[in-house]
Amino acid sequence: HFLAWELPFFEKEFELEPHPSSNTPLFAFGPDALISGANIPAPIRMALLFPGFGWNPFHDMQHRMVMERIIRESYHLIFVNPGPIYEAFRDLPQIRICPFSINTKIIPRYRYRKHVTGILHASADFPQKDWTRSREIMKKTGLIWEVYPPRHPKPIKKITTAASKILARSPLAIHGYKKHDRLIKKYLQYDSFVHVAAETPPYVDGKYTATLLEAAASGCITFWHDTLSLGNDFESIIELPLEVDAAVSRIIEISRDINIEYHSRKTQEEIFDKLSPDRAMKTRLDDIRNIV
Repeated sequence: HFLAWELPFFEKEFELEPHPSSNTPLFAFGPDALISGANIPAPIRMALLFPGFGWNPFHDMQHRMVMERIIRESYHLIFVNPGPIYEAFRDLPQIRICPFSINTKIIPRYRYRKHVTGILHASADFPQKDWTRSREIMKKTGLIWEVYPPRHPKPIKKITTAASKILARSPLAIHGYKKHDRLIKKYLQYDSFVHVAAETPPYVDGKYTATLLEAAASGCITFWHDTLSLGNDFESIIELPLEVDAAVSRIIEISRDINIEYHSRKTQEEIFDKLSPDRAMKTRLDDIRNIV
């Protein structure tokens, strides 16, 4: 999914080969490709890692040791976004930090909000999302609110690969994200977006979620809690406390006291500037070229 909008940049900058060989550098994309990539013939191996379901090196020291060994033995460059994966591997010489990227080409520009009358939370029904806290906050604001997609009647504690495929085919059990074009239409129906999550070990999520950043790019006034206490990288994303009533008070205060249209415009401008695929890729380009 995330590779889709970065692949054209690779195609523009490099000659891509359809099959691996001992003469072709390898770029593995995503956490689940780290092990398989280590077993593919290549003179140079690189990877972009982000939080995934199979591996959690942030909380799980055994996972961290296994992944560190694979990286040290098999990889020359590892790109990570700011967040838990960087914190886990920051001392490895292969690590390079790079911006998160979103598909800015499919998000409408210049849809600035003028009032905050509605608030949205979008995520998957997975344990690390802690979406129930965002729901409670939204309900207490007095705004029109929605959790999207609608949640399964019973919380999903664990999803196996086989169960995930079955659920994906079921029209009744909405367990994951909707397609991003549908999500973007949903962002545009609301003035603001919230994601306030507590830590839920042994699970780990990113420092930010893709949906939150996409909502911000659409011009939503964006509220977020710094779950991992790693700092806020954006001037326009508004931090909230974890406690529900305190978060509600902050949302109401902000919605009443700030210039909504000005802040909506600044939010969209900042996200488009910092998270465009071209910018994210260019931060990696010199490192890739220096090693290949």
